[in-house]
Amino acid sequence: MSTIKVDTIQTSAGAGQYTAKAWATYVGTGTVSITASGNVSSITDYGAGYYGVNFTSSFSSSNYSATGDAQTNDGNDGRGRHEPQGTYSTSQTRVWTCAIRNIQGAVDSPRVMTVVTL
Repeated sequence: MSTIKVDTIQTSAGAGQYTAKAWATYVGTGTVSITASGNVSSITDYGAGYYGVNFTSSFSSSNYSATGDAQTNDGNDGRGRHEPQGTYSTSQTRVWTCAIRNIQGAVDSPRVMTVVTL
């Protein structure tokens, strides 16, 4: 079996298709821990619902897109919300999570997923 490694895939018309430069699924309650990841060395816990996703290899630019999803931990709201937080850096992106019902209140999430594309 062979492996093909690429950074950019293009359609025949030349439109780019970009792969994730970093991603992680992590437990955000109690002691924060990574369950699976790519180019993520660790997660920093900055307090209730605030996380820093630290990249194994820093990016050449801080002009990237970070997105994701979060699961709520109260059993009532069904889904959580994941949003980029603060200034992007080449070595870390910060995110915060909250319940859909109360988007002003940051809460820890039992499962957070973050994807970064550049």
